[in-house]
Amino acid sequence: MFFLSDYTRQFFEVNLGLSGYQSVLLGSIVSGYVTGFAAGLNEWGKVLQAVSKNGKWKESKYTTATSLVASSRSSKTLPSLFLRLHSSGTRNAIFDSTFFTSCHHLASSTFSQPSTYALSAVTAVVVDYAFDVSCKRSFSRPPALPVSGVLKSTLGLIRKAGVKGTYRGAGVKAVEFGV
Repeated sequence: MFFLSDYTRQFFEVNLGLSGYQSVLLGSIVSGYVTGFAAGLNEWGKVLQAVSKNGKWKESKYTTATSLVASSRSSKTLPSLFLRLHSSGTRNAIFDSTFFTSCHHLASSTFSQPSTYALSAVTAVVVDYAFDVSCKRSFSRPPALPVSGVLKSTLGLIRKAGVKGTYRGAGVKAVEFGV
């Protein structure tokens, strides 16, 4: 996360002449999306291994990225595969851009470096949380079932559960990332 974000930031700063803030924002969006999209299959497999049809924790037959792609291909739900990976990429882009731009902004303040990282991480968790929940929900569905796009599913989650229901558990995650 840090290496790719810094590399893309430097690339945009040097090659496009963007300011520090602009290059941090654009670089972290691009690197976050790429890493989230690339890691999406493994994360999807991990979630499916833990969740079964009836909600109990048990082993799943979808244990590898290959089995997930093959299942999506055979059930003709490749568009849903892309939507899941896009959801994962978008979620990471939101988290990373929030985290790194917050760090960049707070670096010029009187906060210590550990405080800057902690505040940036908590901010990123809060901004990203609804997208994270929506992404995890799409990952908990078997490959043969279709999913909606990240924005549609996130807005649907907020409409259905409300802000309070959507952000249930966000405090614990914010503390975990802030420590």
